[in-house]
Amino acid sequence: MMADPPPPPRRRRRSTYEAERDLAREKIVRALATVCAQKGYEATTVADIAAAAGTSRRVLYDRFPNKDAVAIALLEIAHMELFADVEEACLDRDGLTAIDQGLAAVLSWVAHDSVIARACLVERYALEQADKLRTDALDRFAELQIGR
Repeated sequence: MMADPPPPPRRRRRSTYEAERDLAREKIVRALATVCAQKGYEATTVADIAAAAGTSRRVLYDRFPNKDAVAIALLEIAHMELFADVEEACLDRDGLTAIDQGLAAVLSWVAHDSVIARACLVERYALEQADKLRTDALDRFAELQIGR
């Protein structure tokens, strides 16, 4: 007689703690964009970010090792959202139509959230680690356009 197969693994439910942690992280990332729009990246301090997020520096440091890590998280999130929009806009389109629709998606993204756009398109140049992200982003955009 064959043994019964093991039951499927139980999906772990997110705890309230994890949800609150994610929310705090999101508020911190958004606060960085807001403060950068007002003061610029270089002039922005961890204390500024924490105050704008409505939290303490201790909470910020519990989620990120430093200001640069918050900025990298912001860039990664924004790039994922932007490229999802561009990819959807270019889907099933060729040549100039794909480029036109891809650029329209970028402009729509900028108009939708100008604070995040400023942080990603202007203030990111103050962040040395952004060079690789910028290169990766440009390569991905080119792939979306050429791959059609």
